[in-house]
Amino acid sequence: MKIQEHGGQIYKWVEEFNLDQNSVIDFSANINPLGHPPILKDKLALELDNLIHYPDAHGNLLKDELSKAHNVSSSQLIIGNGVSEIIDLVVMSKALEKNAFSALTITPTFSEYSRAVKAYGGSSYHLEYININDNYLKIIEYIKKDEPDLVFLCSPNNPTGELINAEKLNCMIEACNQIKTTVIVDHSFLPFVKKEWKKIDKDLEQLNAVFLYSLTKIYATPGLRTGYALSSTSITKQIEKLRNQWSINYLAQVAIKECLKLGGFEDKTRKLVSCEREKLLTGLIKLGFKPFNSTANFILVDSSTKGLSGTYLFNELAKKGIFIRPCTNFDGLGEYFFRIAVRLPRENEQLLEELKCICS
Repeated sequence: MKIQEHGGQIYKWVEEFNLDQNSVIDFSANINPLGHPPILKDKLALELDNLIHYPDAHGNLLKDELSKAHNVSSSQLIIGNGVSEIIDLVVMSKALEKNAFSALTITPTFSEYSRAVKAYGGSSYHLEYININDNYLKIIEYIKKDEPDLVFLCSPNNPTGELINAEKLNCMIEACNQIKTTVIVDHSFLPFVKKEWKKIDKDLEQLNAVFLYSLTKIYATPGLRTGYALSSTSITKQIEKLRNQWSINYLAQVAIKECLKLGGFEDKTRKLVSCEREKLLTGLIKLGFKPFNSTANFILVDSSTKGLSGTYLFNELAKKGIFIRPCTNFDGLGEYFFRIAVRLPRENEQLLEELKCICS
């Protein structure tokens, strides 16, 4: 099976390109450009003495906090070592339930979905629709015709940044529900888009669905691995049986609790990302690239008009200590695509200036 390499490989790249880690600018990982909140660092420092104890195995106290935030029952929550662990657990659960199972992804999208399916012996299929909203009826038609066991939807989608219209998303979820297909909706980047991202307007007990949430991106804590999911009680119980009971470390649990109190930080982030994203889109177009309209904190760029591959641009920018994400290993994309995160104003300006130099 092909290994899917993701962005954010800073330790590897610093050594490969002989760079000072403190001087690099990483556009390859979709992390909050503001970094983590200063108060979070101070809070974690105060908790270091508690590392002598095992963490709360099932995160019950944390579940209570999350259930209040989402206005759901704590029994409808599953906490994981990042969203990637929960993806694996959902797929593992289906593999144990059914020897030969299939999964549908709408590509281009996050490669961990198909990676997990193949790792547990399932068949992974994909429909290539770079715009999900425009093709949701075709997707529903396919779901009803082929009846996959799992369907993965990502909103906002990685790498395109497309936010699936709420009504259209509900239609796809309902189509899956009618044929008892489990639908996994990945909302990892939703906090960058919607202030009310915690609001759940669905009866989870009536749906065969799993909604994924990550605090890694919005609170810039990829090193802590903080993710969780909402689903029906029956699904969360099954997943909980499969989860390593100590997969969520103590500091990650502390971080999530603290992050839930920081609505003001989220507001500041959304304002910055929205403003800087528009500047980047405008700058990329002026340089002759074809960026995709995005609602998230990242932008997918088509570089075919410039005749420059994503890998070539990666290598040229890396010499300057700037890292982007070539998209050659995204199904549905090719060598002339790359993705960039939205970062701080001066960093975004530096990226555009370096791209201008490469293109000239």
